[in-house]
Amino acid sequence: MQVKDVYDSSNMYLKPELNYQMMSTIETYHCAFSTHVYHSQAILYSDHIHHSKNLFGCSNIKNKEFCILNKQYTEAEFNELVPQIIKHMQKTGEWGQFFPAHLSPHAYNESVAYDYFPLTKADVENKGWAWYEANEKAAYQGPTIELPDHINSVTDQVTEQILTCEKSNKLFKIIPQELKFYRSMGIPIPRLAPDQRAIDRMQLRNERKLYDRKCSNCQSTIQSTYAPDREEKVVCEHCYLKNIY
Repeated sequence: MQVKDVYDSSNMYLKPELNYQMMSTIETYHCAFSTHVYHSQAILYSDHIHHSKNLFGCSNIKNKEFCILNKQYTEAEFNELVPQIIKHMQKTGEWGQFFPAHLSPHAYNESVAYDYFPLTKADVENKGWAWYEANEKAAYQGPTIELPDHINSVTDQVTEQILTCEKSNKLFKIIPQELKFYRSMGIPIPRLAPDQRAIDRMQLRNERKLYDRKCSNCQSTIQSTYAPDREEKVVCEHCYLKNIY
């Protein structure tokens, strides 16, 4: 929202300016390589920063200035140390890069990255990243629950039962608020676990790739996420607007 001179960043709100490789911010100025920064300026390699400025490598800081790794320094000390740290990071190849994936609190296959760029367990571990493996020993061994086809036949007891996904065999539950929603909409209880439903929704999206093809109406050259061999009719912007308006 109202961004100015922002590059390679995501979820930037309320007049962010001179930001590079930033994520999830509100009103930031001259910041880089950081995430969750709010109403702050001159922030580098930091996380969850509020109403602060001139920080380097800090986490969960509020109303502070001239801190390095959450330690307070004088302005003179800060201005002397930060260039030294940057010089060292340039030698190690760390400077100019966002936080490395191995520092993520989430495993790769638990992240949104896995939805768009799926990798095998071997590929992920070869990169030195974390992979989540479900604990099969903790799996519920109780009876399989038969769900009614119509929501009107479902009792409140379903929120106390453990269900098994018909596709992945993963266990899941229905919470009372969820059951209330299904009843209000008149739709049946899902047979698939939430994770499996998310995977199936992702499969409905086109791949993140642009194909060169022809407009189905005027034959002009266009680019589309629909491959040329797909059966859908794809038109250029001109033909689309002409037909709509």
